[in-house]
Amino acid sequence: MVRARSRPSRGLDAHAWQLARALETFFDYRGHLHDWAASQRTALKAARRLGERSWQAGAHRSLGVAYTQMGRLDEGHTHFHQALDLYDHLGDRVSQAHTYRGLGWVCDRQGRPREALDHNERALRLYRGADHRGGQAMALNNAGWLHAMLGQYERTLDYCTQAVALNREIDDRHAEAGAWDSLGYAHHHLARYADATGCYERALDLVRGVGDRFNETEILHHLGDTRLAAGDHEAARLVWRQALEIAEEIGHPAADELRDRLMDPARDLSEDQSQR
Repeated sequence: MVRARSRPSRGLDAHAWQLARALETFFDYRGHLHDWAASQRTALKAARRLGERSWQAGAHRSLGVAYTQMGRLDEGHTHFHQALDLYDHLGDRVSQAHTYRGLGWVCDRQGRPREALDHNERALRLYRGADHRGGQAMALNNAGWLHAMLGQYERTLDYCTQAVALNREIDDRHAEAGAWDSLGYAHHHLARYADATGCYERALDLVRGVGDRFNETEILHHLGDTRLAAGDHEAARLVWRQALEIAEEIGHPAADELRDRLMDPARDLSEDQSQR
């Protein structure tokens, strides 16, 4: 005879999903990407057993973020699409917007900035329709970054300045750091190295304040590029070493690129200038 699942077992499934959800930010900021993915795989199985579609969607979206940060882009793309299908069925517009931003991020990492920008613009429309100001700020920053990937640096400055202002209004220091990083990147590529340095230093202050070591690595990486472009090779090496130490500790996918920069920084500078 087949017996129905007991209440205690269902309770454990709920606790498994909730625990994975509670640990997301910690795993993200500290760079524990494999632990993040493992916990969300457990959460997804639990949500399926419970028949909770919104929980399944949340686990898929979280896996999309974790796998994308790990550089497993095809898997990230698949999980974001699975989340999007579920959120569409549920009619959850804000979560759809979050997921479209995730798809935009994957497409950017895959070298498809125009497709990424389309996803992000859809997210921005959904956020505005829902009057979700935090989401609008993140989408504005993402749009600015994607315009930078397309070489449209003045547009980056416009979008990301709006993102900084909105994040300050809602007091989201973590998201504000991302906008300062994007502003630094745009100023760097406009050869405004002092402005770029100021933006990166502001971004570093903010991410260190919230303990986000993953993004601290990326901002240090960018700051080192700017130090080199400004002609200060020793300062560039110092910053890249700091970034590499964190990258190696947390398994950041930029570790190999940072090692290459430390071995041959002049090559990276010439490649960067040729792309302007």
